[in-house]
Formats: sequence, structure tokens, C-alpha cells
Amino acid sequence: MSCERYALAASTVFDGTGILPGAPAVIIYGGGIEAVVPVADVPSSVHVVRLPGAFLMPGITDSHIHVASLGESMLNVDLSSCASAAECARLVGEAAAARPPGEWIVARGWRASTWADDSFPSAALLDAHVPRNPVFCRSFDGHSVWVNSRALSLAGVSSGTPDPPGGIIGRGPSGAPAGVLRENAIELVRSAVPQPTPAERRESIRRAQSRLNSLGVTGVHDVNGFSDFALAAEMARSGELTVRFSGACGPDEIAAARDAAASAPRDSLAGIAGVKLFADGSINSRTCALFEPFEGTQDTGVMTIDPAGLADAVRTANAAGLPVFVHAIGDRAVSSVLDAVMDHGVAAVRNRVEHAALIGPGDVSRMAAMHVTASMQPSHIVTDIAPCERYLGDRCGRAYVFRSLLDAGVVLAFGTDAPVVSADPRHGIFAAVARTGFDLSPPGGWYPAQKLAMAEALTAFCRGAAISIGRGSDLGRIAPGFAADITVLGVNPLGVEPAAVLEIPVHMTVVSGRIVFSVI
Repeated sequence: MSCERYALAASTVFDGTGILPGAPAVIIYGGGIEAVVPVADVPSSVHVVRLPGAFLMPGITDSHIHVASLGESMLNVDLSSCASAAECARLVGEAAAARPPGEWIVARGWRASTWADDSFPSAALLDAHVPRNPVFCRSFDGHSVWVNSRALSLAGVSSGTPDPPGGIIGRGPSGAPAGVLRENAIELVRSAVPQPTPAERRESIRRAQSRLNSLGVTGVHDVNGFSDFALAAEMARSGELTVRFSGACGPDEIAAARDAAASAPRDSLAGIAGVKLFADGSINSRTCALFEPFEGTQDTGVMTIDPAGLADAVRTANAAGLPVFVHAIGDRAVSSVLDAVMDHGVAAVRNRVEHAALIGPGDVSRMAAMHVTASMQPSHIVTDIAPCERYLGDRCGRAYVFRSLLDAGVVLAFGTDAPVVSADPRHGIFAAVARTGFDLSPPGGWYPAQKLAMAEALTAFCRGAAISIGRGSDLGRIAPGFAADITVLGVNPLGVEPAAVLEIPVHMTVVSGRIVFSVI
């Protein structure tokens, strides 16, 4: 928290929904916004930081991110640019050549849905490049892992290992594991991989928050679980935390989360925001739960939680005053989550559907009626257009329906899902407004009727994010009495073409009055 009183004077001030007339100065004191006044009315005793040409807005909040995982991913073998399984295996082999035999090689980012051959890769291909080390390669979306034979052996996964509930072990003709495990089957091998120590995990949070601050991010809704929240709370107490960290616990951590939420001071940078659940998988891993099969198949995806478990989690979390944040990508999963909230939720609690990528007819209005937030990551559009067309066909008209949701009265809370995709919120702002890839295709946008205006996209990254966790009265707005979480951009995004947003520089990031990043 900052103890020095100072003021920021930018050329344009966006209060969370619109432009404030007259470009007022924002006076900051004690971690909060003390006043918003004409620059001429700022007391002479207050230092004014002048920001000519700059755009000041409520701090950008990433409403769905895996913070420590982002920090860890910076150290993993990066497969995100690979155009084939063979290229991935070669990169992993090069990394393994520098490691001692037996050490686990961890990689991330492979994306079969974008390869010319979109079939899942094999353990045999990894074996050819990495014979001496176990390998654990997460897909870009985290819903599949590709492993080699040594990893399968160390994990005890064989032809006799049954698929766990909500999980799929990819198999060859003989029934032996072929090398890819999806959804709940991932844990069969992940449990054999050495996990980072709390100190290493804390360092990952520190590494990630530095990157986030440089991107203008002041707050995060972290969905990695209670243990990462506990580390962030320690960092908050020691003054090391430089993002407002709103954590989501697992369904088996509700009691601990409720106690932490009750004991945390309101002005702490670390708090508990909700309970994270998984209802299905993903589009790219072909595991999201659909009413109708993926194109050209009989496969309708995977529900990763049974109805009774979902109902119990909603009931227990809401009774504790905590909303559920339910990962639901396919239309069948989204509908199941809304059924559970309708039948077992508490009306006063604002629950959230995470991702909500494909929504069935009638469920947009149900979300609005039940005040369920759509926590979405528009930057997925940049890379998901081709896979959606390939696997969903005509249903794409019901994918990423930002405009329909907003017009129906649903609160949008935007995030990135990093490290699944880049943590740069400018990518999401661009995607929500343009609905194209970075190459600006398809011309005019993908289902352009679902585009948002630039101001609406910005609102979802600040005001909507705050409302979605019950903090609309003190976060996400430039007004007296609100927290001084502020992002300053070098250019007004409301006056540029969507693609130009990608190049807008971040000039300053302020968290609870403390300047945590600045190029001024």
C-alpha cells in the first residue's frame, strides 16, 4: 500500500465504462483513489505525475489465469511454435541431451489440431528421440499429455490400466497405451512427475507477476487452487505481491477457503474468490462435452464430473458464500452447470461459467436470468477458428457469443487462461473486437455479429472482472473510494483500429497505489 499522496494526470481517463469529461486528475492516497478532480484543483502539496497522450483506466484484471503455471512455463521446453509431432519430438530430444539420464523432461504447448496430421502423437516417436529420460509434454490447453514409454512405465500405466472416470488413455490396436492421456487420465502420469517445492512455486508466482505487471495487469483471478493462494497470501504479508490475487480453491478445500476468506482483511492483496470445478475438457483435445458429436465422429466428449458431484459442490460452495467457477466449454457441459446452479445454488451468490465457448439455444437467457457470469478468454479465438470449424461445423455460430451474452444482460469477465495462451491482455481485447486471427482472417471477422466495441472489451477486463467476484463496490472503477489499481496505456485504444491495440505500449501499472511498473 502506498502512503504518499500523489496524482496521475493523463490525457484520457476511462472510468470502467466510459470516458470522464475534462481529463481529470486521479488523486491517490493510502492504496485508494481519494479524489477525481480537474487538474487545476489538485492541491499544490500533491505531486502530479503528468502523462501527456496517455490513457488511464481501471487496472486490467485477468479473470482466468494459472499464475504459478505461467511462471513455471517460462522454464519448460516450449512446443507452441511446432508445426508437427516430429518437430516437437526433436525439440524435446535436444533438451534431453543436456540433462542427466533419468531426469524428467517437462514440455508444454503442442497443438495437434493445427498440424497437417491432427491425429494424436505416439510414445514411440518420443522414444526415438528421448530413450533415457521420462517425458511429460502438456498440450497447449492442458487437457492432454503426451508421454514416452519410460514415463508410462514409471507411472505404472499399462494395457491393464483402466480409463479413470472422466479420463481417456489413448491406446493402440493391442490395447497398450499409445502415448496420449486426456482429462482425468492425466493424473495417472502427472503423479509420478516430481512436483515443485513451495519455494519453487513461490518463485514461479514472483516470475509471473513481474511479467503481468509489465503487461498492465493489476489483478488476477487465479484458478490453481488453495495452496497457490496460501503462497500469494504469504507474499502479500511480506510485501512481495505486486498483483491483486483472487484465488479459487478446489471442491475439497472449501472449508479452508471459507476460513481464509473470513479472516483475510478487506484491504489484503490476496483473497479467496471462489471454488474451481471442471465439467468437461476442451475443443482442441476433442474432450469438451457436446450434445451432438464432433464432426465426422460419434464422440460427444467427456463430462469430467458426475451430476451428483457437481450438485454437491455447488450446494456446499454457495452455502459457504463462495461462488463456483466451473470450467465448461461444450454446450452439454454449460447446460449441466446451469442445471446444477438452478437446482442447488444460492440466488444471492454470483456463480461463474469459465470459458463458455459453445452455448446451446436458450442457455444465454438462462445465464442472464440466474445472474451467472460468463468468464471468457477472447484470445482463444485467435487460434481456435480453424479447430472450431473442423470439429464443430455449423455450431460455430454459437461459439464465443460475446455480443449475445452482453445484450442479454450477462456480465462478461475477460481473462487469458495463460499459460494456455499468451498472458498479454491486448490479445484478448483485439480478439473480442476483431474476431480474427493475427493475420486478420477471415476478412470482416469470424461471425462478426458477435463482435464487441472497444470500450465493452475494456470493461470486461476491469469492471466486469470486479463484479464477477463480488467486488464491484471497491474494484474496477476510477472513482473516489475505489482501490487505486490503475493501468496507464501509451495510446487511447478507443481511437485506433483493432490490430493497432496489439502494439499499444504499457506506460504504468499501479496496484493499491503502489507503482509496480513504469516506463515514465
